[in-house]
Amino acid sequence: MKNFFITGLPRSRISWFTNLFLTERTFCFHEWLMDHSKGMIETFQSINKEYVGNSDCGLVVFYELIEKHFSDAPLVLIERDPEESMDAMLNAFPYMNKDSLKKSIFALYQNMQRIKQEREVLVVPFEKCGEMAEDVWNYCIPTIPFDKKRADILEKLKVTVTREVA
Repeated sequence: MKNFFITGLPRSRISWFTNLFLTERTFCFHEWLMDHSKGMIETFQSINKEYVGNSDCGLVVFYELIEKHFSDAPLVLIERDPEESMDAMLNAFPYMNKDSLKKSIFALYQNMQRIKQEREVLVVPFEKCGEMAEDVWNYCIPTIPFDKKRADILEKLKVTVTREVA
């Protein structure tokens, strides 16, 4: 089994990539680290797929954990303007505290900039997620042919995973 990781600021199509990588030969968690910062290796190994990944904006926070245990795994950074990410979050969750959110988003953004300096990553501009889907696919799961039909369907539907808020 090989691993891959996709991260970026919140509301940057991270869940879209989760859906892209849910196939017969691959499995991709979405925001797995939010509830399970321990036991990732065991959990990944328990999935009977050729490739297992995690598409999660929290990876920016847990980068050291990823680097320690999965340093050879491909890492994709979806790069989005922090102000746009913040606006999208406030649109989706208007009850959030704007000042706290701004601090959090900009801290995540600074971590992303640091990560780009420390290791090889594939950087994908947010606006080009759809058109770069094949690049992301080939970077993360290079031995499996790109499923253009699947990507096109997801792009047309704008399919996302939504986490229920308690």
